[in-house]
Amino acid sequence: MWKNDLSFCLCRSLILLLMVLAGLVRPAAVFPQERNDALIRGMLEMERSKYGRALDELARAEEAGTELAQVFRLRARACMALNRMDEAAGELEKLESLDPVRAAYEWARYYALTGNDSLAVTSLRTYLGFRDKLPRKEIMTDEAFRRLERTRLWVSLWQTDWYGEAGEVLTEAEYLYSRGIYSEALQVADDAIRQGMDDARLYLVRARCHEHLSNNRAASGDYTTALAKSGGKSSFFRERGLFYFRTGDLSSALNDLNRAVSADPHDLSLMIDRAGVLASMGRYDQAKNDYDAVLLFRENDTELIRKAGRTMLEAGQALKALEYFNRNLDLDRSRPELFIDRAEAYMATQTWKNAYEDFSQALDLDPNIGRVYLNRGKVRLSMNDPEGACYDWNRAARMGEREAVLLLQQHCR
Repeated sequence: MWKNDLSFCLCRSLILLLMVLAGLVRPAAVFPQERNDALIRGMLEMERSKYGRALDELARAEEAGTELAQVFRLRARACMALNRMDEAAGELEKLESLDPVRAAYEWARYYALTGNDSLAVTSLRTYLGFRDKLPRKEIMTDEAFRRLERTRLWVSLWQTDWYGEAGEVLTEAEYLYSRGIYSEALQVADDAIRQGMDDARLYLVRARCHEHLSNNRAASGDYTTALAKSGGKSSFFRERGLFYFRTGDLSSALNDLNRAVSADPHDLSLMIDRAGVLASMGRYDQAKNDYDAVLLFRENDTELIRKAGRTMLEAGQALKALEYFNRNLDLDRSRPELFIDRAEAYMATQTWKNAYEDFSQALDLDPNIGRVYLNRGKVRLSMNDPEGACYDWNRAARMGEREAVLLLQQHCR
């Protein structure tokens, strides 16, 4: 078939490269995009390896008419996972007219999975010739290339230095940073930048190192430079926004996360980050709106529901927290921490009987949590049961809860 013809593959690769060089494909600008809810559902089904369901959702996503390159890429991957290779090829044909860079990579995966090693390497060679590409580590660990890695073609491919000196330096700096060796990572990034290696990710590593070394002024400058050199990618807005959040500049944090959400409305994690900032600013209803918007797609995600509830509880909004904690217990009553969450919210509203019952339920599930005895003792004292409180604090003290020792001294002599 024509898909497996080497001359066709070489010709197509040349056309894709010329399209990029001619500027027919440009990076997305940072401006609000229309959200495609079916695409989000399709992405989540892909994460769950529910490929048939993903294809159903992605068919609806195509009808919505937005983010079509992403739709076609994901549909191709779903078809490959289901071994529907002719359909996958059809999706890739549509993808390459919209995004030749990503299409080159996906064709490489397609050919590798269909056993056509020479075309896989040819397509991957084309992809690696583009400036904006995945890190080498991500390509090397792609399961699609597992069999190909044992071939001479693969070894020959990587004899070319596709990432240049800057790529090697970036790998070294990121490795040192990941190991917590911030001063050395900073030195590597500094040296590279002084030598003219103008890469956004180098500035990002340098920014993170400065932040860990408590040089926030330098970190702020590097986060901003990294963002500018990235072309305004949503991930870089997120990085700077979370830096502002950590350093207490909530207004700037919110501005950056708003821009990140606008640039990539399909990344639900951005809305979760923004909800945390909004809650810290006292804008609880808006924070709850963000959490609830995400939970429309991840309705059974008990960890996310718990995060939303804990955020509200820590912000002093116990009634809003109770909504989430009740929802979690409707989903799962086997985990003591879910009862503890709700008990602490009841404590905050001084609903002592309910708090006592939930702490007791948590202890029925796991009788070895000292903090629960500590807090149940406080609840019992508020319920005019000092004897029960002292019993609980004795148990908590034996489990290493220092506050329980102080409470015993104050109330249980």
